[in-house]
Amino acid sequence: MPTTIPKPNILGPKIPSVVAIGLLAAQFLFLNQGNDQEAACTLKIDRAHISKSVPFENGLGSIKINVMSKCNEPQKSTKLDINILKIENNQELIAYTFKNQIRLATLQNQSTVKFLDLFRQCSSNAQAMYSGEAQGEVLLKSGKRIPISGKSDKFVALECTIKAK
Repeated sequence: MPTTIPKPNILGPKIPSVVAIGLLAAQFLFLNQGNDQEAACTLKIDRAHISKSVPFENGLGSIKINVMSKCNEPQKSTKLDINILKIENNQELIAYTFKNQIRLATLQNQSTVKFLDLFRQCSSNAQAMYSGEAQGEVLLKSGKRIPISGKSDKFVALECTIKAK
């Protein structure tokens, strides 16, 4: 009588298919929970400075503030009210306000919007202390609106005076 060697069934299921499907479903749900993070945005306001990009008029420069919003999701636009703050007579005052400033996200970087053209002409070269602050909202590509606000980290002394309103 010839001897036969049984072939192992390599492709056969080692565990019941219902259990395998259940494990796959549980893994899918568990791994996707971390991907549903809440949309968040930050606002970075650089210190006030004398602009090198805006020409001097009558020997006087301009105060400039750069602002950037950054989100963890693509955004369409950012809308802000931006204030140049000034210390005068030991009081913090609003020296100038840029109202309803809207900038669009670029195709190259949809998570960031930059405001790089915010300047105010100096009325004299007298030294004063300046800072910046902003508040507004970000419109995400999803249609969700996120409130946003921020302030420069400190006041800086500049040889420029703009009249407080």
